[in-house]
Amino acid sequence: SRKRSRGLCEAASSRPRAPPPRGCLRAPTPDSHARAAPPTRSTHAYLRMAGDIEYSDKYCDDDFEYRHVILPKHVAKQVAKGKLLLENEWRGLGVQQSRGWVHYCIHKPEPHILLFRRPSGTDPQTGLVNGKSIDPSTGHVLR
Repeated sequence: SRKRSRGLCEAASSRPRAPPPRGCLRAPTPDSHARAAPPTRSTHAYLRMAGDIEYSDKYCDDDFEYRHVILPKHVAKQVAKGKLLLENEWRGLGVQQSRGWVHYCIHKPEPHILLFRRPSGTDPQTGLVNGKSIDPSTGHVLR
């Protein structure tokens, strides 16, 4: 098991840090790569860019499911440094996943790796947890 050094994971100051993901590894499910919104650039360029993106298996702890997405260099150059991405921004880069995922952390040594989480029990089609929405800035269930 790898330890994550303190200070390497920097979320925006208004967003609390999550504990390092621990627990089970889960195999990808058919909903892991949901359809993204229609691309704004040419379909051919969009598909070529999206095809280079690598997705991890999901892993979990008691509260969240996690996954990381590795962007190729030519895509990572488009990402603003030190900024957590909103859903429409990461989908605009070609990242394709089911609903409910939130970009919650930036790992400074590897900014081309996007770290995502969503609450355990999130419906991958609706992005809701027991009918409740997820806060897009923290990834926590809204009460």
